Amino acid sequence: MYAMAAVQISEVVYELLERLVKRSERHDSVDSLAEEVLTDYLMRHDRIGQLHVPFSTMLMNNADTVATVRETIDTIDWYETHDPIAAALEHLSEAERLLRATAERLNAEGK
Repeated sequence: MYAMAAVQISEVVYELLERLVKRSERHDSVDSLAEEVLTDYLMRHDRIGQLHVPFSTMLMNNADTVATVRETIDTIDWYETHDPIAAALEHLSEAERLLRATAERLNAEGK
């Protein structure tokens, strides 16, 4: 099983989860319930692999995602909203540049 990061939740939510665990035959603790739910979410959204990659790799993957969004927006013929689209494309380009630069720096540092 995967080791999950610590998550803080309110007492009310914790008490509701405790009640659910008491009625459940499948879970013996709130931790096991939360871990299963979070792991299931990560798997459904194809994010489970991100738990086990270096941070620099995760940043580079997200830079690729930003690049895809930027390229998609750039291919659409925007008739009346050219200025806002141009500004958005500029911001996305800057975000991609920052993500890649940070990933490369961390990778060079071995982090």
